[in-house]
Amino acid sequence: MPMAAAFALAMAIQAAVPGPGVLTTVAQSLSGGMRHGLPLVLGIVAGDVIYALLAVLALSAVAKAVGEVFVVVKLAGAAYLAWMGIRMWIRAPKAPGASHAGSGRTRTGKFLLGLVTTLSNPKAILFYGGFLPVFFELDRFNAADTLILVLIVSVVLSGVLLAYGALASYARGVFRSTRALRRVNRVAGTAMLASAAATALRR
Repeated sequence: MPMAAAFALAMAIQAAVPGPGVLTTVAQSLSGGMRHGLPLVLGIVAGDVIYALLAVLALSAVAKAVGEVFVVVKLAGAAYLAWMGIRMWIRAPKAPGASHAGSGRTRTGKFLLGLVTTLSNPKAILFYGGFLPVFFELDRFNAADTLILVLIVSVVLSGVLLAYGALASYARGVFRSTRALRRVNRVAGTAMLASAAATALRR
C-alpha cells in the first residue's frame, strides 16, 4: 500500500505538468465551460487506463515493434485537435449557459476527443511500462492490484484535469460580452492548436 501511495503522488506530479491533455482540457473548458470539459476528461482518463493496462500486460515491447501504427494514430489525433482549434477560432461565440443543439452528440464527441488525445501519444504506454515496475511487482500482479492501479490512474488524473478545467471554466464565466467571449474562444483555439502541435511533434 505505501508503494501505491507513492505511485499516486508521482502520478499527480506527472499529470500536473502541462501537456496535450491539460491544454485540451483548458481549451474545452474555456470554450464551453465544465459541461464540455468533463466528458473530455473522462476520455483522457479512459485512454490512460487503457495504456496502463496494456503496460501491465507487458505490451510496451509490442508498441515499440509496431511504431508505424502509433505514428498514424498520432498524426490523426493531431489533425483532429487542429480541426477543433480552427473551429474555435472561427465559430460565433455563445454566452455561458447558452443551449447547444445536439448536446448528446457533443458529449460523445468530447469524450472521443479526450480518448484520441491520449491514444495519439504512444509515449504514454512506454511511460507506464517504465514507471509501473518501480512501484509494483508486475510478475505478481493480480486482479486486486489491477483494480488499485485503475483507481489510482482514474482518480488522480481526473482530479488534476478537473482542477485545470474548473479554473478555466471560472475564467470563462468572468466574460459576458460577445467581444470578450470571442477572445476567449480564440485563446481556447490557440491552446487546442498548441496541443495539436505538441502531439504531432512528439517523438
